[in-house]
Amino acid sequence: MRRVATATAMLLAIAMVLCLSACATVGQGEDPVVVHTQQTLAVGQAVYDSAMAWCTANAANLSPAGLVLVNKLRVDFPPAYRALDTALDLYKAGKTGDYVVALTKFQDLVGQLTALVTSAGGPDIKAAAVTKAGGTS
Repeated sequence: MRRVATATAMLLAIAMVLCLSACATVGQGEDPVVVHTQQTLAVGQAVYDSAMAWCTANAANLSPAGLVLVNKLRVDFPPAYRALDTALDLYKAGKTGDYVVALTKFQDLVGQLTALVTSAGGPDIKAAAVTKAGGTS
């Protein structure tokens, strides 16, 4: 059962990378996985920075559960960023690694940050982050 779930998750993540990389600007000879992942890292960092700034300035708008989630994401995000960045380096070096796992975890954290701010009445930080990072994700 776990093997089927892992295979399904991997296929979904690969399909998502391919679909999203089709939206990214990929120059001739560039690897779409590399381009998309670099854009994902840039947008994710911008979302994180915006979310942490907004949550600090608007802590009164957050529920107790929201405050707990902010602190959890504050702790979980940096290692997830480093894991995806390392997985990308391994991918570029032709080595195997947990790229799909790292990408999925990172995108999940970015989604949680976006949902947290939006649910507390904040702005659409992902749209602003995409514009700021100059990419699509």
